[in-house]
Amino acid sequence: MAFEHSDNKTNLVNKVTSLAEGVKDGIQLNSNANSLIDSVKDGASSVIGKYKRTVNSVLSQILDGVPFKKLITDARTITKSGEQDWRVRLSLPTQYRSMFGKNDLLGPLLDTNGLVFPTNPTVLVSQEANYNSLHPVHTNYPFWAYQNSQVGQITVTANFPVQNSLEARYWVACIHYLRSITKMNYGTGPGAGEPPPVVKFNGYGDYVFKNVPVVVTSFQFDMPQDVDYISCGFTDNPASNNPASFGGNPHEATVGSEGASQSGPSAWAPVTSLLTVSIVPQYSRRDVSNFDFRKFVKGEYGKSDTGFI
Repeated sequence: MAFEHSDNKTNLVNKVTSLAEGVKDGIQLNSNANSLIDSVKDGASSVIGKYKRTVNSVLSQILDGVPFKKLITDARTITKSGEQDWRVRLSLPTQYRSMFGKNDLLGPLLDTNGLVFPTNPTVLVSQEANYNSLHPVHTNYPFWAYQNSQVGQITVTANFPVQNSLEARYWVACIHYLRSITKMNYGTGPGAGEPPPVVKFNGYGDYVFKNVPVVVTSFQFDMPQDVDYISCGFTDNPASNNPASFGGNPHEATVGSEGASQSGPSAWAPVTSLLTVSIVPQYSRRDVSNFDFRKFVKGEYGKSDTGFI
């Protein structure tokens, strides 16, 4: 009996030992499996990294030496068929057209029929109804008697960008245009003594500003010190100083550069500037005497050329 009990105990110890070794082998197998998975991941990452580097290297070799061209798209005004041009502009006086041609300094304004602001401006309009106060004796409140109404000063402020010599010429032409229409015809020559001309102000469609007769009372423009300046590229040949069409491809125009030879008169325009123009309406006596208030209320003057606002 004692030997049989000892054999059973020995068998139990052997089974426990065998079971422990099996567990140990299982743990080792699991560890080996995890190591294998990590190795596979590391290998895959290495292969993917080598693939990406190879592709980038091949693309770099293929594209090496191939010049990249920066495409520049011209700004265009998109309107529906038959839609009116609603850009803000000051017209060119009729009498000025006989004074210069396309090859002169104001030539670029012929194609746009005056000064067209290149960017959408800020327009400040002042309209007033004036009253006189009546103060009867021993009263606390005055009575207001109507005197008149008027459209006050209109101020137009816009950024004026310049990117090439063609736009530089247009900038110079606009500044010279404003200098001209703020001066009277003084001195010698035909029409001496005439005041500054009346021009038409248009913008934003028929019922906002349509053919409003105005005179320019003042204008300001800045020439910043911290921006680049572009040459107008004038030459001795007058025919080449003003392109036939301002709406052509401005990127084909010659941009003046430092050190480049340039003959003829010179002019430089800042790549960005701020232009402010102050105007006031100037209606004729005949139009004012024929003013019809009912037509104005109905909006019929938006269909005519009188320019009442």
